[in-house]
Amino acid sequence: MALKSFVKVGNITNLSDARYCAGMGVDQLGFNTDPDSESYVKQEDIESIREWISGVEIIAEGKEPEISELFDGIQLNLSQAQDIGSPLPRVITVTIDELRSYPELPDNTNYILLTGTDAIISKSDLDELSTYSGSSKILLGYGFTKDNVLELVAHPAISGIAMKGSEEIRPGYKDYNELMDILEVLEDDPWD
Repeated sequence: MALKSFVKVGNITNLSDARYCAGMGVDQLGFNTDPDSESYVKQEDIESIREWISGVEIIAEGKEPEISELFDGIQLNLSQAQDIGSPLPRVITVTIDELRSYPELPDNTNYILLTGTDAIISKSDLDELSTYSGSSKILLGYGFTKDNVLELVAHPAISGIAMKGSEEIRPGYKDYNELMDILEVLEDDPWD
């Protein structure tokens, strides 16, 4: 299965999400490695989940992400990125205002994950993003729905989207709702 756009799904806490996302062709799965977080996943659990999936990069997320051979990259906020000297590829989370204030991002920044709380990203913000992309790819972490995601990922400044997993109702039972709706819209139909 292939998707029409790069997709990162973070906050993965269970095998159901990991297998579903990997099967749908998601590019990156993020696991929170901060023991103080509600969505914390122990390294041994991540190792177990990784045995069940293939074809997807594993990203360490959290306040102080673990750095080990288990991970293909790390996700940091802008202040963490200045302090951590890891050679791993980075996903840097920023708001549009932070990006305006710090247009030069640290080395090893492969992806800029743009976060926000607005239901819609403005056209002027989208157009402004073209000036920041440079060698880093911009992932949109807000402002998309199943109705507008194709239009947004078609914008030249956007390289993909970032979503979040959720808790299982009980082991093996999951309601994917929005995640499923958006991934189905992004499915690349080979018969088109």
